[in-house]
Amino acid sequence: MAKNTAIICEFNPLHNGHKAILAHAGKEGNAVIAIMSGNFTQRSEGAVFDKYKRARLAVSMGADAVLELPFPWCSASGEFFALGGVGIAAGLGIDSFVFGSETGDTDYVKRASRLTVSEACSAADNKLGAAVSSDNFLRSHGISLSSNDKLAAEYMRAAVRLGITADFSAYKRMTADGFYRSATDIRQMIYDGEDFSPFVPTETIDVCGRTSDIRDGALEDILFHFYRIKTEPSYNVFDAAGGVGERLAVSAAKSHSGSEFFRLAATKKYTNSRLRRAALFSLLGVSKSDLTSPPAFTVLLAANEKGRRFLADTKKTRSIAVLTKPSDFSPSDESEKRQYDLWCRADEVYSLCLRQVQTSGEYLRRSPAIL
Repeated sequence: MAKNTAIICEFNPLHNGHKAILAHAGKEGNAVIAIMSGNFTQRSEGAVFDKYKRARLAVSMGADAVLELPFPWCSASGEFFALGGVGIAAGLGIDSFVFGSETGDTDYVKRASRLTVSEACSAADNKLGAAVSSDNFLRSHGISLSSNDKLAAEYMRAAVRLGITADFSAYKRMTADGFYRSATDIRQMIYDGEDFSPFVPTETIDVCGRTSDIRDGALEDILFHFYRIKTEPSYNVFDAAGGVGERLAVSAAKSHSGSEFFRLAATKKYTNSRLRRAALFSLLGVSKSDLTSPPAFTVLLAANEKGRRFLADTKKTRSIAVLTKPSDFSPSDESEKRQYDLWCRADEVYSLCLRQVQTSGEYLRRSPAIL
């Protein structure tokens, strides 16, 4: 019997490689459920196209339903990004995953996922008890992982932490050529106004267009302005401790623009993603405690008939709320209310970055695309 399969993804934007992995995931006739980042991505950037466009496109390309990986998990480091995505899948009753992989070797990634630096390191640095596997440590065991395989290893660790037995299957990513490019390369083409159409399905252009939904530099300017007037310390903000928040504050005082703000703050020690995450989490007040449990809810962004049947069949057994009308959601406790408020505020920030700024609460009133 075919299993329902989850793909944890960003589709920022959906390109030819994504189309191939969706086709692979659905080749046995099972339901393919994409758990996709919302309007912010793991690099703490605003998605080049908004979540409803990307979801509609994903369903047209082979996903049966697209459910949102909400903020802040969608913008967190790999450990918590994985916890959010795997946690949603587990809440839906899905225990089969397909992931993009540079090696295409599932066993190789599983081996990496089982390695730990030491019990002391795990206890000191990770309240969840996850493996803290540095590149040097992995290399000492004959393992070298690229970015997607590292993230897949985090998916496997998340399954262990959540106490679920899951099947993982690697799908080898295509190398860059005249047909394939990475999402990073394609985003840069979009920002530079170059023709990216050879590297995406024609539907990507049809649904999303050729121009980014967000204004260039809009988020950077918001974060710069926030840090310029910020007075509260960042001690409790996740990823802003250890001097990161202070460095951002000093950079803001010396800068004249958002781009200069991040350029002056950059060091070899702090990656651009870390700085952006610290700034965004500071703006929205995200603490580590906001990330240490899986999401209490997810949002249906798009579905076809098979996806709707899956959701109907799992309605009585799933342990996570699936919202179709976000404005109607009534959190059951303070923890859910906190999650919901963070999610709402993140979408408000994204709406301020759009080329056509939306009125407040616009994303609360959106409905899923049903194909």
